[in-house]
Amino acid sequence: MNTTGPILIVEDDEDDAELIAAVFKELGYSRKLIFQANGRDALQFLTATKIRTFLVISDINMPLMNGYELAQAVFDNPQLRLQAIPFVFFTTGDGKGTASKAYQQPVQGLFRKPSTFSGYKDVLKQITAYWEVSLVI
Repeated sequence: MNTTGPILIVEDDEDDAELIAAVFKELGYSRKLIFQANGRDALQFLTATKIRTFLVISDINMPLMNGYELAQAVFDNPQLRLQAIPFVFFTTGDGKGTASKAYQQPVQGLFRKPSTFSGYKDVLKQITAYWEVSLVI
C-alpha cells in the first residue's frame, strides 16, 4: 500500500462520481482522485500505471466488468496483490445477498452509499482515515 498514492474511484454513475469528488474536496484531501467508469478500465489503469494506488473504492453494479469481477482480477494479478492495495465496495446494494457475495470477494470492506451529502462525507472520511493509519508494506 502506498499511503501517498491516489485514490481510485470506480463508479459508473456520473452524479455519484461528482458527489464523491465534492466530498473529498470539502474534506480538504489533497490526495489525487482517479475516476474510472467500470472495472475493465480500472483494471487497465492499475496494471498500466507506475503509480502505486493508495485505495480502491468501487461500486459493484457496473457495465463491462462489475466490482466483484474487478476485485477478483486485482487479487489474481500477482503484481497488484503484492502492492496490498485496500479494496472496498461502496454501493447502493443493501441486502443480505449483496453482503454475502461481497465478502466472498478478496475485499476489505463493504459500505452502503448514504442518501445525503453529509452521510457521504462521514463514510468516506472514516474509510480513508482507517487506511491512512494502517501499517504499510
